[in-house]
Formats: sequence, C-alpha cells, structure tokens
Amino acid sequence: MSQFIESVCFYGTYRNLSYHQSRIDKTFGEYFPWEDPLRISKVLPQLSVAGKHKVRIVYDDLGHKIEVAAYESKPLNTMCMVVDNSIEYALKSTDRRRLSQLREQAGTDDVIIIKNGFVTDGWISNLAFWDGEQWVTPTTYLLNGVKRRSLLKNGILKEMEIRDTDVGYYEKVTLVNAMLDPGEVIITTDQIVNRA
Repeated sequence: MSQFIESVCFYGTYRNLSYHQSRIDKTFGEYFPWEDPLRISKVLPQLSVAGKHKVRIVYDDLGHKIEVAAYESKPLNTMCMVVDNSIEYALKSTDRRRLSQLREQAGTDDVIIIKNGFVTDGWISNLAFWDGEQWVTPTTYLLNGVKRRSLLKNGILKEMEIRDTDVGYYEKVTLVNAMLDPGEVIITTDQIVNRA
C-alpha cells in the first residue's frame, strides 16, 4: 500500500500549510477516496524551538506518524544532468527508488532530471535557474512542490519551458523545496556535468 509524505518547515511558525493541505487533499482524492483527508493543522505538534526544523509526516489511509528534526542544508558541490523519459513522481510518495537510483548512478550530490528533452526536477527538490535578473523554474516539473507553488504565486519565481540544451544559458541553479528558498543551496551551471 502506498504511503505519502509531507515535509513541513517550522521556522518560528509553520510555513505554507494551505499548500501542504491541498496536496494531502489531492492525494486522498486519488488514493484513499473513501477516507476524509488528514487535517494537517490538527496533527502538527506545538513547537517552541529555535532555528529551522523539518516536521515529516508519513501517512496513508490507516494513520500517520510524525518526526521532528533540526534542519541544516547540505552544500551542493556536484550536479549532473541525467535522462529518464518514463519517470513519474506527481505525488509525494515514500517510494523514491527511481529518484535515488538516478542520483546514485550519477555519483553526484544532486541531479537535474531530463524527461523527453525537458528539465524537470532534482533528486529532492524543484529547481530554479538564474537568468541574470530573476529565478526561472521549469514548466515540466515532476512534483509541483509547495514552495514552488508559493513562490510562483508571490512572483518570486517565473515559470518557463527549459530544455536540456538551455541549461548552459543560465548562470546558476538552486534547489527549491519546503525547507529551501531560492539561493540557499546553489551551484553555477558551468559546474554541472552533462551526461544527458
């Protein structure tokens, strides 16, 4: 049976809860339509901790479990473009085997996954590229992440079609997920290995 994840950022307060809830609602609608969706605001623990923490909820139709851990981003020193034309990861499932295989095969800190010639996502995040003026994120994502959606709505990211051949036109790439804002974890595009 499928299990799913929400990784919620707590940094003084919980961030982007409405986006997390909408994804939970969608997941229940597709996988567990006989159950009422988990209400994230009712299950998150009350926290009074300093610094950024990841609150990880693993759930299915039978229940949920929660883990809380201090969060520290890892540096991004190596990145590789890899191709998988059949990969799917539209909902945040615990089954990340194919994503992990792509990263392990590349032997780099993270990857840029190319599907049918277009840039999608990285191993653990959406991606955004700096064009010299603004951060641009691909229209061809695998997972429409909560931070990605929030940043697009607030005009911090712009959505654009990005082909594998376009990557070199951008100055740098950054990881974007519930725990990471654009510019926090970054690598210049001339450091990306092209095995696509």
